[in-house]
Amino acid sequence: MITCEWMSVENFSCEDVMDLLDQRTRDRVKSCVRAQKAKEIALGMLMLQTLAGRMLNIKPSDVLIRYSSEGRPYLDSSELFLNLSHCDGKCVALVSDIRAGCDLQSVRPFGGEAVRAFFSDEDFDHIAKSDDPDFEMTCIWCIREALYKFLGAEQPDIGLFLKKVSAGNRTAFSDEYGIRLFEESIDDLMLAVVTEKAEDTDSLEIKRFQDYIMV
Repeated sequence: MITCEWMSVENFSCEDVMDLLDQRTRDRVKSCVRAQKAKEIALGMLMLQTLAGRMLNIKPSDVLIRYSSEGRPYLDSSELFLNLSHCDGKCVALVSDIRAGCDLQSVRPFGGEAVRAFFSDEDFDHIAKSDDPDFEMTCIWCIREALYKFLGAEQPDIGLFLKKVSAGNRTAFSDEYGIRLFEESIDDLMLAVVTEKAEDTDSLEIKRFQDYIMV
C-alpha cells in the first residue's frame, strides 16, 4: 500500500504542532531563518507522522521517527518506507510498504555548464526536442531525485551513478531500473514518485492532505 499526500503551508502554524514533533525537527524549525522553510519542515513531518500512524493503526503522536546518518527518516521495527519533499510552500509525504521515493520541484530554467554535468547527453537531446525545455528538464531532475531516494544508501557511489541516469525516455527508464514511475502536477510544481513494481502499483492516488490535527 502506498499513501502519498500533499498540502500547502498557507495558513499553517508551526506553533500549533511543535509539541507533537521530534526534537530534531523542532531544532530544525527553530533554526530556520525563513518562515516558509520552517513551515515546510514542520508540516512535512506532521504529515509523515500522520500517514505512518494511519498505516500502523496507531496515534500519529506515537509514531517515533528515526534518522539515518544521511538524514533519511525511518521507523524502528517497521518495514514501511518514509519519504518527504517540500518546495515553494508545498509539502509531499509518502508512506509505503514497498520501496518508494518522491520528489517535488518548481518549474524553472536550468542552464550553465555546472547543470549540464548532472544530465546525460540523451537527456539533453530529449529536452532540446521538447515543446517546453524548462518544464521537461525540471521533470527529469525531479525523477532523478525520486530515484535517488528510492535507491537510498544501497547504491554505491550514488552521486556518480545518478549523473549517468537518463530519464528522457520514461519507458526505457522504468524498464532499466525495474520500477514504476508516476508524474503529477501540483499547481505549478512537478511531483515524481518512483516505486518498486508490484501488483498494486499500476496506479497511484496522490491527494490533498486533510488531517490538520494530530491526536
